[in-house]
Amino acid sequence: MRGRLLGYLILTLVVLWGGPQMAWANLEAQPRPKAKKATPKSKVPEALPEESVLEIGGTYLEETRKTVSNRVLRLADKVDSLFGDRRADDRKNTSTLRVGQTFFVKDGTTGAEDIEATLNLYLPNFQRVQEKVTDTLMSVAREDTDVTEVDPEKFNKESQWDLNQESGVVIANPINYFGRLRLRRDWLLGKFVHSFYEQVGWSKRSEWEEVTSLTSDYALTRDLLFRFINEKYWAMTNNGLSSAHGPSLLQQISETSAISYDLRYNTIYEDYTFYSNRVSLASVYRRELPVKWVFLEIHPEIAWERETNFRALYNLYIKFEFVFGKI
Repeated sequence: MRGRLLGYLILTLVVLWGGPQMAWANLEAQPRPKAKKATPKSKVPEALPEESVLEIGGTYLEETRKTVSNRVLRLADKVDSLFGDRRADDRKNTSTLRVGQTFFVKDGTTGAEDIEATLNLYLPNFQRVQEKVTDTLMSVAREDTDVTEVDPEKFNKESQWDLNQESGVVIANPINYFGRLRLRRDWLLGKFVHSFYEQVGWSKRSEWEEVTSLTSDYALTRDLLFRFINEKYWAMTNNGLSSAHGPSLLQQISETSAISYDLRYNTIYEDYTFYSNRVSLASVYRRELPVKWVFLEIHPEIAWERETNFRALYNLYIKFEFVFGKI
């Protein structure tokens, strides 16, 4: 009996000790499953260095600024030439003679203004004491394209003060003649081109006069220009002071025609106080006729003037102008 119990005990120990060993041996003997190949991860582009990003952004902004600058210069120069603006005459390297007369209907009354002949002289001798905008920049500004580049910093550096002389005669009874000296300069600041001029003149009728003007231009599209005008007029001899302010939209319709939409607010200085003197809403259509050097200008207007207690006035002006010189 005692021997049988001892046998059972030995058998139990063998089972308890050998079972885990056999299970572990069998587990080691089994082939291990093949490890799955790691799927190659898609390559993530390395982040650009900070300097590269800044350089790319700076280059893009610089190219955009040059394109916008060229567009506003080209468009402003073109519409000013079409409208016969003195700014366009000042920027040319030739003298220009303009002879024109205006017919009008003012608040139901018809009439005509005196014939006026104006000669805007180009003074090459003044180039010895001043540096004009270089021919390269001027040709770039007049090119009919938006891809040619203009460097604003270079433009501002090389665009010096420009001095021009203007004289003329008004055919009336008695005859009125005048002479003016005008100092002008243009700046490119951001997306705007600013044109400033200071003018002093003398005429037989009004004697000494002074005008200060600042015009800011921005090209909305290739053919649409936004302009804001601030101008001060001082009749030095007659002791009168007035100003004009307001926006304009100028649209180039074709190579020979353009139209503008103008809102103007005029003030007058009397008794040490500025008064609202005139408000006008107008449009000007101007085109070159098939006859060379002849321009037609149609100018309808609604005005509210202080002298008429700001009653609405409906005016129409029609002007014919002969231009001799480089357009």
